[in-house]
Amino acid sequence: MNRIGLYILCMCFLFGCEKPVTPSDNCACSFNPTDGPLEKARLSGEWYEIKQSKKGDTYVFSANDTMYLKPRNKNDIHVMTYRITGDHAMEVKKLWPDASGTSTQHTVFFLSDDTLCFSGIQLVRNHAEALEKRLIGKWQLVGEGYYDYDGTPVINPSEHTWCYVEFREDLQMVHSSLNLISPYRIEGNILYENYVDEENTFVYRWGVIDDILILHCIQGNIPDVPQAKVVFKYKNVQNTK
Repeated sequence: MNRIGLYILCMCFLFGCEKPVTPSDNCACSFNPTDGPLEKARLSGEWYEIKQSKKGDTYVFSANDTMYLKPRNKNDIHVMTYRITGDHAMEVKKLWPDASGTSTQHTVFFLSDDTLCFSGIQLVRNHAEALEKRLIGKWQLVGEGYYDYDGTPVINPSEHTWCYVEFREDLQMVHSSLNLISPYRIEGNILYENYVDEENTFVYRWGVIDDILILHCIQGNIPDVPQAKVVFKYKNVQNTK
């Protein structure tokens, strides 16, 4: 074989190995192969699945590497961590409610600023209202939990369902069971309760999907006992928007 023929054969082999990345066949939408890299800031926010022209499961990607998934017509929220591993690649680790800790790989493509393809599922960004506004209203405590030794949250139904918390538009947070009112402020997915008193400030990671609120207490007067209750699940019972 002459040099020219060998060169052509090598080039064909090299280019033949580079297959373009394309979305799953299940994602019935167009894809521009020049789409940019997967960015956390672009991904953050609430998305909902389009299934047969109807709203399906709800996804929330928080800036602190946490993903919340709420199945349609169910009150359960699946809490996961996510990690961007490539231009269109993401690793997701499930934490709760079954605490399996199983990691799965997902392919993510932005089809537009408001639409993405998540391993073959088409998700549309929810622009209905800012996430912070979803917090305003009255919430009933329905679950309490703690972090296991490996850092996995374990949550159980609450025995204190008479406890309520209310977030007001004047940025006052009311604990009805304690007759306690304190100011709060929000920075992204971090909520500061009673921030004017440094010694008695509580700091939470928070996420809300439909009518379910999850608060993870990460700083405050937490009891120094094993399995201290620091994870709280609330159900919306009155929305004042």
